[in-house]
Order: sequence, then C-alpha cells, then structure tokens
Amino acid sequence: MGAGQDLLKHWESLYNKHDFAGLAEMFTTDGVFIDPYGRREGREAVAAFIAGWEKAFSDINMETSLAVGDDEAVMVEWTFRATNTGPLGPGVPASGKNLVVEVITAIRISDGRNRQDLWMRFRAQRPSGLRFL
Repeated sequence: MGAGQDLLKHWESLYNKHDFAGLAEMFTTDGVFIDPYGRREGREAVAAFIAGWEKAFSDINMETSLAVGDDEAVMVEWTFRATNTGPLGPGVPASGKNLVVEVITAIRISDGRNRQDLWMRFRAQRPSGLRFL
C-alpha cells in the first residue's frame, strides 16, 4: 500500500469513529478542503467545517468502493450515509431524514498528510424535505 492508500484507510477509520478532530489533524497546516459548497483554507478552517458535521448528522458512515493512487495523490469513490439530526445552518432545521451521497474525492498528499481534499458529489439520494445549503 502507498501513502495515499494508507492515508485513506486512516481517514475512513477516523470518519466512521466520528473522530472529527482527528480528521482535521490529517490535513497539513495549510491544507485545503473543497466541496460543492465552498473552499476552506488552513487546518483551523477545515477543523471548524468538519466539526459541523457532528452537529448536523448522527450515525455518519463512510464506505469506500474504489480507491486508486500513489504517494502523492489518491482518487476515491465512496458513499456518505447519515441521518440529519441537527441544523444544517441558520434557518435550516434538522429533518430527521436519512441522507445517502455518492462522492468522488481527489486527495493531494504532502508529507503523509492531506494537502488538498476536493469533493465532487455525483449523486445524492435526498429525501423530500432535506435541503442542501
């Protein structure tokens, strides 16, 4: 296994344990997290964003279906599953609905840490009443 596969395996383990502080620590100090809703630059900004997941969702689970990469980068196809039990933001109350999102992520690696994480959501099975910001 290369550095990319090792990093991914550790990321998935922390994700499924809901160790969101541990996930943030996997980023370099100047790491970048990009998803369809924005760009967070620096470990502190990434940590603040990731901490919001715990507030908005319970029973978060990540399941990897495909990962390819080397010591510098890894591409991952995975599925996010969770229940929306907390607010998604101001004016967006919890719905209590289950959410399934199939995602492709590109991860750039530097010194064994996540340098840049780019999420490209490709299909969400969104129940009625659950809005994305």
